[in-house]
Amino acid sequence: MLSELITSISDSPDDGLIYLVKKLTDTTGFFVLNNHLLYIARNFENETAKSIKTEYLNLNTNVDIRAFAENQQFESGKYNILDYIPSENGYNKNDLESFVNLCSAHALYMKAAEFVKFFYSLINIFQYPAEQEYKNLVGFFGELYLIKFIYEKTGKDISQQWHKTGSEGKYDFVFDDFNLEVKTSVSTEREVTIKHNQIFNAGNNFIAVVLLEKDNSGISTNQLIRELLHSKDYCNNFCFSVNLERERKRISPADSETICFSVKEIVFYNAHDINPFSTLPDNISCLSYRLDLTEETEIEIQTLLV
Repeated sequence: MLSELITSISDSPDDGLIYLVKKLTDTTGFFVLNNHLLYIARNFENETAKSIKTEYLNLNTNVDIRAFAENQQFESGKYNILDYIPSENGYNKNDLESFVNLCSAHALYMKAAEFVKFFYSLINIFQYPAEQEYKNLVGFFGELYLIKFIYEKTGKDISQQWHKTGSEGKYDFVFDDFNLEVKTSVSTEREVTIKHNQIFNAGNNFIAVVLLEKDNSGISTNQLIRELLHSKDYCNNFCFSVNLERERKRISPADSETICFSVKEIVFYNAHDINPFSTLPDNISCLSYRLDLTEETEIEIQTLLV
């Protein structure tokens, strides 16, 4: 669909009219207007008229759109519009793909509801510079692979528990009765960095250690993402789609495509079993350290996800 949209954007006439490019549902679709890509949805929630503009996005709600030809796929009525604003050099392909993926997920999983809230979630994502070199590729790969691993082991889809409170949340996965923090490393050792108060507290916390190695015969982060997105059995929810695109903006697009990993092992630990300090002096806070888990007792993930 992305190549189709790119072609339609470049070929669109500069006549002030809105043209349908790709219908997503009966009430949503991608359109073009003067070389701008628009995501448009029927205003079925009767959102009042709003107009908000940022550097990259322009929101207009409750806009009256009139069909001027017969047999239109969308009838005249009130619509909400997201205008994705290109730079002077046009659209960055990676950013355009993120926008398309997010809007498609909003149409599919949210049925175009909470349109203004969706707009604000896009602002948080698109504020990141497109080509910034991020350093969390390894951690991102490990978290995504863990979702795949757990589904294959248990049949449980944990994608909705991933980053439930955003990238800066306290734990990588939050469940009803426990938390799971993922420690990913390109290493041969089960040695991980611990923030003591995050892991060892009154909560029911667990650690997953994902050990990777760079391997040209392995898979890239983008290949893993495509596998997850093409699955019909898991990772099919709006929260996962939003978090996925948010995290993709935090890594190097080039590294995501070219650096490949193989997974050496994934092991799990109960935080209560591995705490090296039964108590800490009151005058110590924000303690971080490297903890070797090689000799610690592992647990089976199946005992958690019953």
